[in-house]
Amino acid sequence: MILALFYACVPSQPVGPSYHVPLLAEQSATADTSLDQVARTQALDGAAEYDAATLGLEMPASTEGGLAMEYDADELSAVDDGTSGGLPTDYENVFEGAKAVLVADTVGGLILGIPAAAVSVALQGTVTPYGDNVWVATNTVSDGRTSVTGTWVVAWVEVGWLAEMRLWSSDGQYNGEPWFNGFVSEDRTLGWWDVYAVDGTQTGVVEWLAPDADDAELGIASLSGDNAGDILGWLHSAEDDAVAYHDASIDDDAWVIAHADQSGEVRMADYAGGERACWGPDRMDIECPPEEPASDTGAP
Repeated sequence: MILALFYACVPSQPVGPSYHVPLLAEQSATADTSLDQVARTQALDGAAEYDAATLGLEMPASTEGGLAMEYDADELSAVDDGTSGGLPTDYENVFEGAKAVLVADTVGGLILGIPAAAVSVALQGTVTPYGDNVWVATNTVSDGRTSVTGTWVVAWVEVGWLAEMRLWSSDGQYNGEPWFNGFVSEDRTLGWWDVYAVDGTQTGVVEWLAPDADDAELGIASLSGDNAGDILGWLHSAEDDAVAYHDASIDDDAWVIAHADQSGEVRMADYAGGERACWGPDRMDIECPPEEPASDTGAP
Protein backbone atom coordinates (compact mmCIF):
# COMPACT_ATOMS: atom_id res chain seq x y z
CA MET A 1 0.00 0.00 0.00
CA ILE A 2 2.74 2.47 0.96
CA LEU A 3 4.48 1.94 -2.38
CA ALA A 4 1.36 2.96 -4.27
CA LEU A 5 0.67 5.92 -2.02
CA PHE A 6 4.11 7.44 -2.27
CA TYR A 7 4.59 6.89 -6.00
CA ALA A 8 1.06 7.52 -7.28
CA CYS A 9 -0.12 10.08 -4.80
CA VAL A 10 -2.54 12.96 -4.71
CA PRO A 11 -1.29 15.63 -2.24
CA SER A 12 -3.80 16.99 0.24
CA GLN A 13 -3.63 18.88 3.53
CA PRO A 14 -1.78 17.31 6.47
CA VAL A 15 -3.94 16.00 9.29
CA GLY A 16 -1.80 17.66 11.93
CA PRO A 17 -0.45 14.84 14.14
CA SER A 18 1.49 15.68 17.27
CA TYR A 19 5.24 15.77 16.68
CA HIS A 20 7.89 13.70 18.38
CA VAL A 21 11.39 15.20 18.38
CA PRO A 22 14.17 12.63 17.77
CA LEU A 23 16.60 12.26 20.66
CA LEU A 24 20.18 11.12 20.99
CA ALA A 25 19.06 8.72 23.71
CA GLU A 26 16.86 6.92 21.16
CA GLN A 27 19.64 6.09 18.72
CA SER A 28 19.94 2.32 18.36
CA ALA A 29 22.97 0.68 19.91
CA THR A 30 22.06 -2.64 18.28
CA ALA A 31 22.30 -1.27 14.75
CA ASP A 32 25.76 0.11 15.37
CA THR A 33 27.12 -3.44 15.48
CA SER A 34 25.51 -4.45 12.17
CA LEU A 35 27.70 -2.37 9.84
CA ASP A 36 31.19 -0.93 10.16
CA GLN A 37 30.93 2.04 7.82
CA VAL A 38 30.32 4.59 10.59
CA ALA A 39 31.61 4.75 14.16
CA ARG A 40 28.44 6.18 15.69
CA THR A 41 29.89 6.98 19.12
CA GLN A 42 32.70 8.93 17.51
CA ALA A 43 30.31 10.70 15.12
CA LEU A 44 28.19 11.87 18.06
CA ASP A 45 31.14 13.03 20.17
CA GLY A 46 30.26 16.51 21.41
CA ALA A 47 26.58 16.17 20.58
CA ALA A 48 23.83 17.57 22.80
CA GLU A 49 20.08 17.04 22.79
CA TYR A 50 18.26 19.65 20.71
CA ASP A 51 17.02 21.58 23.77
CA ALA A 52 20.57 21.86 25.15
CA ALA A 53 22.40 22.56 21.88
CA THR A 54 23.37 26.03 20.71
CA LEU A 55 21.14 27.43 17.99
CA GLY A 56 21.96 25.67 14.73
CA LEU A 57 21.07 25.83 11.07
CA GLU A 58 18.13 24.01 9.56
CA MET A 59 19.11 20.86 7.71
CA PRO A 60 19.05 21.76 3.99
CA ALA A 61 15.80 21.01 2.20
CA SER A 62 17.89 19.51 -0.58
CA THR A 63 18.35 15.84 0.25
CA GLU A 64 21.14 14.88 -2.10
CA GLY A 65 23.15 11.71 -1.64
CA GLY A 66 22.90 10.05 1.76
CA LEU A 67 20.25 12.49 2.98
CA ALA A 68 17.91 11.18 0.28
CA MET A 69 19.09 7.56 0.61
CA GLU A 70 20.29 7.88 -2.98
CA TYR A 71 22.96 5.59 -4.35
CA ASP A 72 23.80 3.77 -7.53
CA ALA A 73 26.65 1.80 -9.04
CA ASP A 74 27.33 4.21 -11.91
CA GLU A 75 30.97 4.43 -10.76
CA LEU A 76 31.38 0.81 -11.85
CA SER A 77 31.86 2.01 -15.42
CA ALA A 78 34.26 -0.83 -16.19
CA VAL A 79 31.55 -3.38 -15.55
CA ASP A 80 29.70 -3.79 -18.82
CA ASP A 81 29.93 -6.44 -21.50
CA GLY A 82 32.62 -4.56 -23.43
CA THR A 83 31.15 -5.59 -26.77
CA SER A 84 29.12 -3.94 -29.49
CA GLY A 85 27.51 -6.99 -31.06
CA GLY A 86 26.85 -10.23 -29.24
CA LEU A 87 28.90 -11.67 -26.42
CA PRO A 88 32.14 -13.45 -27.38
CA THR A 89 33.19 -16.25 -25.04
CA ASP A 90 36.25 -14.27 -24.01
CA TYR A 91 34.03 -11.65 -22.32
CA GLU A 92 31.97 -13.94 -20.05
CA ASN A 93 33.46 -12.71 -16.77
CA VAL A 94 32.81 -9.00 -17.27
CA PHE A 95 29.31 -9.79 -18.52
CA GLU A 96 28.60 -11.80 -15.37
CA GLY A 97 29.92 -8.90 -13.31
CA ALA A 98 27.57 -6.50 -15.10
CA LYS A 99 24.60 -8.73 -14.30
CA ALA A 100 25.60 -8.88 -10.62
CA VAL A 101 25.84 -5.08 -10.40
CA LEU A 102 22.39 -4.75 -11.96
CA VAL A 103 20.92 -7.15 -9.39
CA ALA A 104 22.58 -5.25 -6.54
CA ASP A 105 21.23 -1.93 -7.82
CA THR A 106 17.74 -3.41 -8.11
CA VAL A 107 17.77 -4.90 -4.61
CA GLY A 108 19.14 -1.70 -3.11
CA GLY A 109 16.50 0.34 -4.90
CA LEU A 110 13.72 -1.83 -3.51
CA ILE A 111 15.06 -1.36 0.02
CA LEU A 112 15.69 2.39 -0.14
CA GLY A 113 13.28 3.57 -2.82
CA ILE A 114 10.14 3.89 -0.70
CA PRO A 115 11.75 5.69 2.28
CA ALA A 116 13.53 8.08 -0.11
CA ALA A 117 10.23 8.83 -1.85
CA ALA A 118 8.57 9.43 1.53
CA VAL A 119 11.17 12.05 2.46
CA SER A 120 10.72 13.75 -0.90
CA VAL A 121 6.92 13.84 -0.53
CA ALA A 122 7.12 15.22 3.02
CA LEU A 123 9.43 18.03 1.90
CA GLN A 124 6.91 18.99 -0.78
CA GLY A 125 4.41 19.74 1.98
CA THR A 126 4.57 22.24 4.82
CA VAL A 127 8.01 22.85 6.39
CA THR A 128 7.93 24.84 9.64
CA PRO A 129 10.13 25.55 12.66
CA TYR A 130 9.03 23.68 15.77
CA GLY A 131 10.76 25.51 18.58
CA ASP A 132 14.51 26.05 18.77
CA ASN A 133 16.64 23.64 16.73
CA VAL A 134 13.67 21.61 15.43
CA TRP A 135 11.97 21.66 12.03
CA VAL A 136 9.01 19.69 10.74
CA ALA A 137 8.03 18.75 7.17
CA THR A 138 4.66 17.06 6.81
CA ASN A 139 2.44 16.04 3.95
CA THR A 140 -0.55 13.79 3.37
CA VAL A 141 -1.15 11.63 0.32
CA SER A 142 -4.20 9.64 -0.70
CA ASP A 143 -5.17 7.00 -3.21
CA GLY A 144 -8.84 8.03 -2.94
CA ARG A 145 -9.58 5.45 -0.26
CA THR A 146 -6.86 5.72 2.37
CA SER A 147 -4.76 8.73 3.31
CA VAL A 148 -1.29 8.52 4.83
CA THR A 149 0.48 11.39 6.54
CA GLY A 150 4.26 11.34 6.70
CA THR A 151 6.02 13.62 9.18
CA TRP A 152 9.73 14.31 8.84
CA VAL A 153 11.16 15.88 12.01
CA VAL A 154 14.73 17.20 12.11
CA ALA A 155 16.63 18.29 15.24
CA TRP A 156 19.98 20.06 15.44
CA VAL A 157 22.20 18.33 18.06
CA GLU A 158 25.41 20.44 17.94
CA VAL A 159 27.42 18.16 15.61
CA GLY A 160 24.71 17.46 13.04
CA TRP A 161 21.04 16.60 12.77
CA LEU A 162 18.85 13.80 14.00
CA ALA A 163 15.88 13.06 11.77
CA GLU A 164 12.95 10.67 11.78
CA MET A 165 9.92 9.74 9.71
CA ARG A 166 6.62 8.74 11.32
CA LEU A 167 3.39 7.68 9.65
CA TRP A 168 -0.31 8.07 10.33
CA SER A 169 -3.03 6.53 8.18
CA SER A 170 -6.79 6.99 8.01
CA ASP A 171 -7.35 3.22 8.23
CA GLY A 172 -5.51 2.98 11.54
CA GLN A 173 -2.69 0.79 10.24
CA TYR A 174 -0.18 3.49 11.15
CA ASN A 175 -0.58 5.64 14.24
CA GLY A 176 2.59 7.66 14.59
CA GLU A 177 5.03 4.78 14.88
CA PRO A 178 8.60 5.56 13.78
CA TRP A 179 9.38 4.22 10.31
CA PHE A 180 13.04 5.22 10.18
CA ASN A 181 15.34 7.57 12.08
CA GLY A 182 18.99 8.48 12.02
CA PHE A 183 21.72 11.07 11.92
CA VAL A 184 23.45 13.33 9.38
CA SER A 185 26.75 15.00 10.30
CA GLU A 186 27.10 18.77 10.06
CA ASP A 187 29.46 18.47 7.08
CA ARG A 188 27.11 15.86 5.56
CA THR A 189 29.93 13.34 5.08
CA LEU A 190 28.42 10.54 7.15
CA GLY A 191 25.18 9.30 8.57
CA TRP A 192 22.82 6.41 9.16
CA TRP A 193 19.18 5.36 9.06
CA ASP A 194 17.59 2.70 11.24
CA VAL A 195 14.39 1.20 9.82
CA TYR A 196 11.51 -0.20 11.88
CA ALA A 197 8.36 -2.26 11.38
CA VAL A 198 4.99 -1.11 12.72
CA ASP A 199 5.44 -3.28 15.83
CA GLY A 200 8.72 -1.51 16.66
CA THR A 201 10.98 -4.33 15.47
CA GLN A 202 14.14 -2.97 13.91
CA THR A 203 14.25 -4.41 10.40
CA GLY A 204 17.28 -2.79 8.81
CA VAL A 205 20.07 -0.26 8.96
CA VAL A 206 21.73 1.98 6.37
CA GLU A 207 25.09 3.69 6.90
CA TRP A 208 27.17 5.86 4.60
CA LEU A 209 30.56 7.55 4.81
CA ALA A 210 31.77 9.97 2.12
CA PRO A 211 34.62 12.22 3.32
CA ASP A 212 35.47 13.27 -0.25
CA ALA A 213 34.61 12.61 -3.89
CA ASP A 214 37.08 9.72 -4.14
CA ASP A 215 36.21 7.94 -0.92
CA ALA A 216 32.67 6.74 -0.24
CA GLU A 217 30.99 3.71 1.32
CA LEU A 218 27.36 2.72 1.75
CA GLY A 219 26.03 -0.36 3.49
CA ILE A 220 22.57 -1.86 3.97
CA ALA A 221 21.99 -4.59 6.57
CA SER A 222 18.88 -6.66 7.21
CA LEU A 223 18.21 -7.30 10.89
CA SER A 224 15.07 -9.45 10.85
CA GLY A 225 13.08 -11.89 8.75
CA ASP A 226 14.38 -14.41 6.23
CA ASN A 227 17.28 -12.14 5.26
CA ALA A 228 18.46 -11.32 8.78
CA GLY A 229 22.21 -10.85 8.77
CA ASP A 230 22.48 -10.15 5.04
CA ILE A 231 24.58 -7.12 4.06
CA LEU A 232 24.70 -5.26 0.74
CA GLY A 233 27.51 -2.73 0.30
CA TRP A 234 29.02 -0.27 -2.16
CA LEU A 235 32.52 1.19 -2.12
CA HIS A 236 34.01 3.95 -4.27
CA SER A 237 37.64 5.06 -4.24
CA ALA A 238 40.16 6.51 -6.68
CA GLU A 239 41.54 3.00 -7.29
CA ASP A 240 38.55 0.68 -7.04
CA ASP A 241 34.77 0.56 -7.15
CA ALA A 242 32.95 -2.42 -5.68
CA VAL A 243 29.60 -3.93 -4.86
CA ALA A 244 29.52 -6.77 -2.32
CA TYR A 245 26.86 -8.98 -0.76
CA HIS A 246 27.04 -11.22 2.32
CA ASP A 247 24.42 -13.96 2.46
CA ALA A 248 24.11 -14.90 6.12
CA SER A 249 21.99 -17.98 5.45
CA ILE A 250 24.89 -19.73 3.72
CA ASP A 251 27.73 -17.59 5.13
CA ASP A 252 28.83 -16.63 1.62
CA ASP A 253 30.35 -13.44 0.21
CA ALA A 254 29.84 -12.32 -3.38
CA TRP A 255 31.41 -9.25 -4.98
CA VAL A 256 32.19 -7.33 -8.13
CA ILE A 257 35.23 -5.04 -8.33
CA ALA A 258 36.18 -2.62 -11.10
CA HIS A 259 39.67 -1.11 -11.08
CA ALA A 260 40.69 2.26 -12.48
CA ASP A 261 42.39 0.59 -15.46
CA GLN A 262 39.06 -1.06 -16.46
CA SER A 263 40.10 -4.51 -15.24
CA GLY A 264 38.09 -6.27 -12.55
CA GLU A 265 36.75 -9.42 -11.00
CA VAL A 266 33.51 -11.11 -9.95
CA ARG A 267 32.97 -13.80 -7.36
CA MET A 268 29.61 -15.56 -6.85
CA ALA A 269 28.74 -18.99 -5.49
CA ASP A 270 26.90 -20.00 -8.67
CA TYR A 271 29.47 -18.81 -11.20
CA ALA A 272 32.85 -20.30 -12.13
CA GLY A 273 32.55 -22.91 -9.41
CA GLY A 274 32.49 -20.22 -6.76
CA GLU A 275 36.01 -19.07 -7.67
CA ARG A 276 37.06 -15.52 -8.57
CA ALA A 277 36.68 -14.73 -12.27
CA CYS A 278 38.63 -11.81 -13.73
CA TRP A 279 39.00 -9.62 -16.81
CA GLY A 280 41.79 -7.37 -17.99
CA PRO A 281 41.87 -3.71 -19.06
CA ASP A 282 40.54 -4.80 -22.48
CA ARG A 283 37.67 -6.54 -20.58
CA MET A 284 38.65 -9.96 -21.90
CA ASP A 285 38.76 -12.94 -19.55
CA ILE A 286 42.10 -13.48 -17.79
CA GLU A 287 43.47 -15.68 -15.02
CA CYS A 288 42.98 -13.94 -11.69
CA PRO A 289 46.05 -12.55 -9.91
CA PRO A 290 46.78 -13.77 -6.38
CA GLU A 291 43.88 -12.96 -4.06
CA GLU A 292 44.18 -9.88 -1.88
CA PRO A 293 42.99 -9.84 1.75
CA ALA A 294 39.20 -9.83 2.11
CA SER A 295 39.23 -6.31 3.58
CA ASP A 296 40.53 -4.99 0.26
CA THR A 297 37.75 -6.48 -1.85
CA GLY A 298 35.10 -3.94 -0.89
CA ALA A 299 33.10 -6.57 1.01
CA PRO A 300 31.32 -4.91 3.92
